[in-house]
Amino acid sequence: MNLLIVNDEVVAAKGLMMGIDWKSYGIDLVDVAFEAVSARKKLTEEHFDIVLCDIEMPGENGIELVRWVRKQKLEVEVIFLTCHADFEFAQEAIRLNCKNYILVPAAYDVVAENIHEVAMEIRRKKEAQKQQQYGQLWLAEKESEKEMEKVSRSPETAVQNAEAYIKRHLNDPELSLREIASCMYLNADYLNRIFKRVKGVSIGRYMTEQRMVMAADMLKDGMFNATEISQFVGYNSYPSFVTAFKNYYGCSPSKYLEKE
Repeated sequence: MNLLIVNDEVVAAKGLMMGIDWKSYGIDLVDVAFEAVSARKKLTEEHFDIVLCDIEMPGENGIELVRWVRKQKLEVEVIFLTCHADFEFAQEAIRLNCKNYILVPAAYDVVAENIHEVAMEIRRKKEAQKQQQYGQLWLAEKESEKEMEKVSRSPETAVQNAEAYIKRHLNDPELSLREIASCMYLNADYLNRIFKRVKGVSIGRYMTEQRMVMAADMLKDGMFNATEISQFVGYNSYPSFVTAFKNYYGCSPSKYLEKE
């Protein structure tokens, strides 16, 4: 989650940048621009989730900057931080779909809490989008399963389809060699034998590897804790997940994050 502070008062801007423990409010990166031209350049070249913007600035003011942001259809939320209590400015901020309008002087914790609320809202929206994508994948999966019934019996094709089936069902604790073979109308021992010949590992080992890679990616993403992740990657028992993670990476999930 990235934040851009736009304020022509250098001391105030740097104070906001350095005076708040942004990590504790869900912000990973903070940058600053001292006028609108610089802000435009940064918004064009980098991705920012939130802009904390002053209104009165030399040259182009904050309202004009946000109009440009909306015209460019940039996916960024805006909070105004200004000394202007003018009702017309507040109305324009609403028209520009800004999240808040904070009047200065404002304590750092008030500003930070406002940013945190917007950051959480953005995360909720992203999670909702992911859930929608999961639903679309589920429909695609059903179609794929129908096609799988008609699949060629060549070993290479069987292994490719087994691999695809495993990746689509990693979150299922009941996923097994027997289930995969049954869905493909193949003998379990035969499927495992040809899978190991093509991929170099058994189906059971391949399933564990894919689950551990997915778990590590989710840990680094920071959206979920280790207990939630263990369920997402198909473990009903958290201790079993930790044991598997240690066997694969040589350390616990928490130690793994410390190393990253």
